[in-house]
Amino acid sequence: MRTFHARDSLRFSLKDGFCWSLMTGFTDSYYLPFAIFLGAGVLEQGFLKAFPVLLGSFLLFFVDYLLRRWKNRRKIVLLAIYMQAFVLLAASACAFMRRDAGLYLLIAAISIYIAAGLMGLPAWSSLMAEYLPVRRRGGYIGWRESLLGVALVFFGLVAGGILQLNSQNAGIGFAALLLAAAVARFGSVYYVAQMYEPPYREDKREDVDYFDFISGEAKGNIWRFAAGCSVLMAFTFVSAPFFSVYMLERLNFNYWQYTAVIMSGQLTTYAFSGFWGRMADEHGSRNVMAVTAVVLPVVPLLWALFTDWYFLCLVEFIAGVSWAAYARGVSNFMYDSAAPSLRTKYLAFFGMTIGVAQFAGSIAGGLFYKHLPRFFPNAEPFVWLLIISMIGRMSAGFLFLKVKEPVNRSLGARGFLLKVFDLRSLLIQR
Repeated sequence: MRTFHARDSLRFSLKDGFCWSLMTGFTDSYYLPFAIFLGAGVLEQGFLKAFPVLLGSFLLFFVDYLLRRWKNRRKIVLLAIYMQAFVLLAASACAFMRRDAGLYLLIAAISIYIAAGLMGLPAWSSLMAEYLPVRRRGGYIGWRESLLGVALVFFGLVAGGILQLNSQNAGIGFAALLLAAAVARFGSVYYVAQMYEPPYREDKREDVDYFDFISGEAKGNIWRFAAGCSVLMAFTFVSAPFFSVYMLERLNFNYWQYTAVIMSGQLTTYAFSGFWGRMADEHGSRNVMAVTAVVLPVVPLLWALFTDWYFLCLVEFIAGVSWAAYARGVSNFMYDSAAPSLRTKYLAFFGMTIGVAQFAGSIAGGLFYKHLPRFFPNAEPFVWLLIISMIGRMSAGFLFLKVKEPVNRSLGARGFLLKVFDLRSLLIQR
């Protein structure tokens, strides 16, 4: 691939990224509050958080078929974008319908919206890997996400302001957010269509299916990594569907306070993405994942201890730093572990595995949330979910110990952690 193709494609992908930031900032943190506004109960909230990732897992099976048929990853990304744009248009109409009908339409639309995003991610990630040399992938993608993260947080704050100003008629506010998100996503179509599609290379000797993905020594290392990530995400999603209802209904946060807590986590996730990307490039994705294993189990404990919105902003700041390490560690590990001809498939298989784990965690969390009050009538059920989540996250850390680094790097895990948690080193490198 000629250099100018890569440079121009990265430029178009960045413009698409700003459209994505507006869509995500206006949608992802607010569809659960919209469902609550439409009358969603605990089970509906858990389903809305769980079912989309399960649907996305099934759609990822479809990615392999499309790749074989079209031999074009950009077309798969464009299909996912069109799906998201049209269902967001449909979701914006929910505010003007009867509440029960609007809730069902919202659940259907958001399920397709999230599932389509998951479906397009492996093809998009594979394209980005083609444009970037190995030693620059983590750093560039981290820098890109840091930049887009600032935009996402800005749009998220704007969205929170719109809802707060329309708090007496919140349905209009939610409809406006989703309509603007749909328009932004249609804007992505133009920019993605300009990205260069390298010739598709299919090696029949390297053809794999899902069972190949979880077997063999080299692939087995990927599977051990996927198993650790699955346990982590399953126990994260035990409590994840209920943060919104906890803040809005139990703690009585207004939309500004809710937005401040949510956006503080997102801001640090994207702000530290570049740092963790460089660390993954230099010292290995497994080492970066060690930070996740150390820090993330502490987060639900802090949520159980504090209820003031400004303290929870600090907790989310800590969580955001760790989730940034998780995101960069996962992407670099998969890029380093899979050959270019298998990268899209392996990313799809990995996404399927994680999606099923998230679905299982969400369903389990919904059942716990419903039945725990029978046994502990004086306790807040969400706090019990946080404790379960903390224990499960700790167990995931032990699984990562069995994972091997796919590419030799310069520091061992102990030396890497000492370097990361040395504040002076962190500030200098950033």
